Amino acid sequence: MRKTSEGLAEAVLGLQRALGETQEGMARKLGCTLGAYSKWVRGDRTPSGDWLIKMLQLCPDEDTRAAFGVAPSTISVADVAVGDDEVQAYYHHAETGLKLLAESASQGHRGAKEELRHLAELIARRAAKWQHGKK
Repeated sequence: MRKTSEGLAEAVLGLQRALGETQEGMARKLGCTLGAYSKWVRGDRTPSGDWLIKMLQLCPDEDTRAAFGVAPSTISVADVAVGDDEVQAYYHHAETGLKLLAESASQGHRGAKEELRHLAELIARRAAKWQHGKK
């Protein structure tokens, strides 16, 4: 199997350090095996999108998130109506997941490119349907 980028392995280890956890503690927090987590830290394996999203949810600050290549959301508070906190949270979660999936696809992760294409088509179809329904 192809070795993952050093940057991602460093980001995983950086998260562990930021949380003050051991490898065992991180594996427990993520719900994965110690062996899998250890391979991610060494850069022997690339965590899948689901695992990366779990890691991002554990990030204590934007600097830790940035190490994973995820910039702060570009959505403006002015673009979100009062009471739309849930919409903003969904948007941010979806944006994060898509960025991670795109990164996995660019690193050659099996199936990521096809999944990204499928999601893009699905989102476009549903958005067009809802937009059409608003008229």
